[in-house]
Amino acid sequence: MKPSLSFDLKLGTGSDSTLACSGFKPNQKPDSGFGQGIIISGIVQVPRRVLCSLSPIHPLGAWYFNSILTPPPCNHHHRRDPENWDCLLRNIFPPSSTHELRMSYTPSQRFAIQQFIAFTACPERTAAKFLKSHSWNVEIAVDSYFTSNNSSSTMPSSADPALRKVFDQFREPGDPEDTMTVNGVMKFLPVIGVGLEEETVLVLAEALKAPTMGEFTREGFVEGWKALNCDTLEKMRAKVPALRTSFTHDEATFKRVYLFTYNFARNPNQRSLQMDTAIEYWKLLFTHRFQKNLEDWIEFLETEYKKSIAKDTWNCMYDFVQFADKDPELRSYDVDGAWPSILDDFVQFSRKKNGTEQPSQEEMDTS
Repeated sequence: MKPSLSFDLKLGTGSDSTLACSGFKPNQKPDSGFGQGIIISGIVQVPRRVLCSLSPIHPLGAWYFNSILTPPPCNHHHRRDPENWDCLLRNIFPPSSTHELRMSYTPSQRFAIQQFIAFTACPERTAAKFLKSHSWNVEIAVDSYFTSNNSSSTMPSSADPALRKVFDQFREPGDPEDTMTVNGVMKFLPVIGVGLEEETVLVLAEALKAPTMGEFTREGFVEGWKALNCDTLEKMRAKVPALRTSFTHDEATFKRVYLFTYNFARNPNQRSLQMDTAIEYWKLLFTHRFQKNLEDWIEFLETEYKKSIAKDTWNCMYDFVQFADKDPELRSYDVDGAWPSILDDFVQFSRKKNGTEQPSQEEMDTS
C-alpha cells in the first residue's frame, strides 16, 4: 500500500506560501523519529500556482489537501533540503496537474460569508473578497460594499428611454408631464416589491430624489435608477433587497436617508416639521436603534415639548441616537455640552422618570 502524506498550506503575503508537511506509513502514528513511521517532515516554500484538490473546511482556516503517493527517494541526511522538497512536490503536483483549486473557510468565516450574502444578496466570491479585505468584520465589510456600490459608475444615457417608459407606465393621465403623483407611486412600489409602510420607501425616495411624500419627478426617477444600474422593472425588483439591507447595515446610507427625510416629510408650506409627523417618521427610522429610549422620547415630546420640530433638532437627533445606543441610561450626557436645549430637557426628563438623576453640584458639596 502506498503511504499517505498530508499537507497544510497557509497563504502568506509574498509570492510563495509556507507548506508544512508530514508523511507516515498507513496505520502508523507519526512521531518525532524519522525511522519509526515518519518519511518526511519539514517546512518548505512552494509557488502559489500549485493546484490541489481540497478537503472540507480545515479547522485552522488554511489550505488543506491529501494525496496518496509513493515519495521519491530522498537523502536522509539532507531531508530538509528545499531542493529535495521541491522534487517531492513536483512529483505530487506536476505542472500539468488538473486538480481543482478551491478555497476552504473556518466555520466562523463561512458564517460571516452567509451573513454578508444575506445583507447584500451578492455572490459568494464577492462576499469573501470584501470580508478578507476587512479582516472578516461583517459590519465594516458590508459598509464598504454598499459604499463602493454607491460610488460605482452609472448607466449610460442610452438607458434613459427605457426608464422614461417605466415612469410613464405608472404616471396617471392627469399628472403633470414630468411628475408621478401619489396614485402612480402607490401602484409602482408594490410592483417592485416595496411595502408602502416599510423604511425601504425612504431609501428609495432618497435615491430617486423624491421632492415630497407620494411624488417622483421624471429626472429624479431616471437619474436615480441609472445610478443604481437598473433600467427595467426586473432589475429594480432585484435591487430592492440590497436597498432594504443597506438601510440597516450601511451607516452612510442610513445617515443620508435620515437627513433627507426631514425635507421629504415636511409640508412645503411650513418651515418646520409637525411633531406628530416627526414622531411617525422617527418610529420608522429607528426601527433597529434607539430602542431603549424611543418610548421615553415620544412621551417627552407629547407631554412636555408639544412643539413642531426644527431642522437643527432633527439633524442633532442622528448624533444623539448614536450616543444613546452606547449609553442607554444617558449617564455620560453633558448638559453643558453642545447639544440643543430640547435634548437637555429630554435627558432630565428621562433621568427623573427612570430614577437615574445625578446629584447637583450643591448636593455633592454638602454631602
